[in-house]
Amino acid sequence: MDLFTIQNMNKILNAACLTLALSIVVPAKADPVGREEATDATTKQPSHLEDLAISGDVVNEITSPNFVCTTAHQFKDGEKIKVMVSEAETWSVETTPLQVGAKKINYPVIGTVKCSDNDFASLVPAVFKATLEIKAGTKTKSGGYQIEAQRSIHKGESVAVLIVGDLILSVDAVKNSTGTTGDAPALIAVKEGSPPAERDLALKAWRVEAERFNK
Repeated sequence: MDLFTIQNMNKILNAACLTLALSIVVPAKADPVGREEATDATTKQPSHLEDLAISGDVVNEITSPNFVCTTAHQFKDGEKIKVMVSEAETWSVETTPLQVGAKKINYPVIGTVKCSDNDFASLVPAVFKATLEIKAGTKTKSGGYQIEAQRSIHKGESVAVLIVGDLILSVDAVKNSTGTTGDAPALIAVKEGSPPAERDLALKAWRVEAERFNK
């Protein structure tokens, strides 16, 4: 399992519960315990507030021989997180600062976006710390992940990332073939065996969050 899988969070808050599937651990749950009407200043969509109560075993870190990836917010059993829910997106009210190049950006500690009619993707900000040198233009297998680097990542360097399903995607982007920026993450770590559709979904969600918070 990946670090976090949030199953249809936007629908869950009206029908079921939030599931955080945590690597090698029994899934933790977050249940809506309150609702308050509000307006989402980020999406400009009709929205309401929900309180999510997290319960269960929580793991906030992925480790491999080449990197350690730690969630920016340390989720705890019994914690309540207030989220803003609209039709196609859900974002926590609480944010956490991520260092992206020379600037610091406040990201929601957890969120979901609707990528198609039936597909939702979860996003959790984290910090990826390289424990070995990762060269630009290489693909390296490490601890069940394939690391694809479009720029060099030095040993000990910390990179702001988003965990999206089976993938870890850097917040900072690289130019695409047409010369425009923001088209693809500079660093991608994908869990081995993850289907191409999972990658496509993660990249769609990554672009939505980039548009919302990393302009």
